[in-house]
Amino acid sequence: MTGPTTLDRRLTALDYFALGFGACIGVGWVVLMGDWLRLAGGPLPAALGFAIAFLLLLPVGFCYAELASALPMAGGSIAFAQRAYGCPRLSFAVAWATILA
Repeated sequence: MTGPTTLDRRLTALDYFALGFGACIGVGWVVLMGDWLRLAGGPLPAALGFAIAFLLLLPVGFCYAELASALPMAGGSIAFAQRAYGCPRLSFAVAWATILA
């Protein structure tokens, strides 16, 4: 069985492009982070902000870990919603919620 729901180890040209584009965007965030931290008031408020963000995102990471172990398939939260509930409209809504987040 092949398709988007199997865990094949193949990368296409689009996958390589997405990885390269993501790396460029990631470097941009790192470069801009220095200015943002300077404007935020120094290292202590920035560290406090990162600690608060960590505590807020920790439950999200646990939820994704539970989903990944319950439904081991490729596709992320969109595929999880489709497989778990069988509703294409719900997976469409999850996709847009992820994009808008």
